[in-house]
Amino acid sequence: LFRSDWLSPQAGKSADYDRFIAGLDLTTNEAGARLTVERLALAAQAAALLEMDSPSAEAFIALRLRPRGMAYGAYEAQVDQRAVLERAMPA
Repeated sequence: LFRSDWLSPQAGKSADYDRFIAGLDLTTNEAGARLTVERLALAAQAAALLEMDSPSAEAFIALRLRPRGMAYGAYEAQVDQRAVLERAMPA
């Protein structure tokens, strides 16, 4: 229900987002609940950014929803860091 009512309307805006949403398994047991909640929180953040057509949406999705290394800064995504910083700290 949650996935279809709030996350699905953003489908089609990002292939990485679509893959992440399709991979959500909400039929978890107690042991997997924390990981499921973490993934739902990431999906909700991405959905909010996509809904607002935020220029930071693709950067967030690339850095948080794609597979990545576990070390700080270990990612392959190409992010327009200047655009992200300008949005966060307008002149």
